[in-house]
Amino acid sequence: MGRSACAYKTVCSAIAYKTGRSTCAYKTGRSACAYKTGRIACAYKTGRSACAYKTGRSACAYKTGRIACAYKTGRSACAYKTGRSVCAYKMGRSACAYKTVCSAIAYKTGRSTCAYKTGRSACAYKTGRIACAYKTGRSACAYKTGRSACAYKTGRTACAYKTGRSACVYKTGRSACAYKTGRSACAYKTGRSACTYKTGRSACAYSFVSD
Repeated sequence: MGRSACAYKTVCSAIAYKTGRSTCAYKTGRSACAYKTGRIACAYKTGRSACAYKTGRSACAYKTGRIACAYKTGRSACAYKTGRSVCAYKMGRSACAYKTVCSAIAYKTGRSTCAYKTGRSACAYKTGRIACAYKTGRSACAYKTGRSACAYKTGRTACAYKTGRSACVYKTGRSACAYKTGRSACAYKTGRSACTYKTGRSACAYSFVSD
């Protein structure tokens, strides 16, 4: 069918198959697979195998276990690994790197940038032209777990949040908030109001100024 070619093998056998202008080669077990749909090329392997997959003008390589994966959607690129593996993911013109445990993440959507880490890790996230740990709209956010730090923004708002011995600044609308747990200090604002709050050996001052 069409001008495309497909090779399929089960055990020692071979098949030639064509669909449209695409090409496919598939093997099971210790076998190799090349698959094409349209002008797309793919190689897939199971177990200790390797996979390259393309959709549209994109390219993908995927591996399981100690395997490496590169994935693309549109004009984007992705590399993904499980366990002690590394992942780079792109959507649009964006870039992403992902690691678990001691690993690092770089994630991009649109023209944005994100870095995320778990445990003793750090996160930077961007959407649009926004910078983060996390940003939404024209806002900025940085978030860390454990002894980490977080800055969060919504709209034109700014927020910093920390857990444990951490510090937080949070804003909603034109308001500002700083919050700490334990021996920490908190400043919170809603509307044009101001608040300082402390727990334990702490002190709290709260004021609300109505419009």
